[in-house]
Amino acid sequence: MIDPFVIVAPFLLLLIVGLLQFVGCNAILGLNEDVTLAEPDTISSKQDAVATVETVNSNNVSAQFRYPVGDRHLIIVWLFYDSAVEQVQQITDNATNTYLLAIGPTTGSGQLSGLRQEIWYAADVDGTPPAPDTRINVTATFTATFSSRKAIVIHDYEGALRVSPLDQSAANVGTTTAADVVARTDARMVRKAELVFAAAVFHGTFGTPGEGFGERSMPEDNLSEDRLASKDDVIGATFNTQPNTDWVAQMVTFHPQDAGQSPTA
Repeated sequence: MIDPFVIVAPFLLLLIVGLLQFVGCNAILGLNEDVTLAEPDTISSKQDAVATVETVNSNNVSAQFRYPVGDRHLIIVWLFYDSAVEQVQQITDNATNTYLLAIGPTTGSGQLSGLRQEIWYAADVDGTPPAPDTRINVTATFTATFSSRKAIVIHDYEGALRVSPLDQSAANVGTTTAADVVARTDARMVRKAELVFAAAVFHGTFGTPGEGFGERSMPEDNLSEDRLASKDDVIGATFNTQPNTDWVAQMVTFHPQDAGQSPTA
């Protein structure tokens, strides 16, 4: 005896195929052509940092990314320079993005009393400079010309909130006998996958990333690092250094892209 399902199955298959052609796959799956799928809600590094360190008589310093930067990315700029008087006046690039000061200038103490550090950022960037350029070049301009060391370090991230992504910031200076350098904010909960970015300058020695952090750049034995904060984290940044030394440390955090926020927001 022939199984009835064997007879009916081909007709059911034809019926399903016809329905998909008539209605459309998107309608069957509950999607429309104008629906924008949510973006990932985590932040990731797309390019390791690029650093330029100069000791020339000038009022600016520049660095260029090795590869093109994607549209709507986040650029973080870390600067340190040997002047306790001057500071960064503005940051520009060849794609006319807008850069904002996240924290600083923070002036060091002890052997670093003549050094300052700052962190800037540009959100929702236009990653396409005018032709013939294909890569973004970032320039920091200072309030005056001086001949001491100037360093700029640029970082490219994807997945940050494109409108007002900066959440928290903190800075600290000191000399430690232990292997920890800490810049810590108030004990606050953070969003899941929030980016914690930190940078520090050390006198006469080098630093290594703190627990849970990954190294992002190491210009002249100084260090930038990052990690993603979990939902229940209290934000802090730690660097390890031996022996004890003077240091300047800063940290900033950025919200991830909101699920469902339109890419044109």
